[in-house]
Amino acid sequence: MPIRYGWITPLLGTGLLMSKLPPTIVDRRREAESLIEIARGLLDRPEEEMVVNYLDHAIEALNMIEPDSPSA
Repeated sequence: MPIRYGWITPLLGTGLLMSKLPPTIVDRRREAESLIEIARGLLDRPEEEMVVNYLDHAIEALNMIEPDSPSA
């Protein structure tokens, strides 16, 4: 399966673009994790393993940020 570089393509299948209310922090994180999982599924060649590792670290970093953090 080819890697898709368009940023809007993954959002079309999710609820983020269709939502009328601003997304909450929990919604945004859930959406980010969902998009990361989509990306991980698209990267299945051996030479892409490093990228998948970075995506795993991105999910871990999201989970380390406190929900009420000013940067969240």
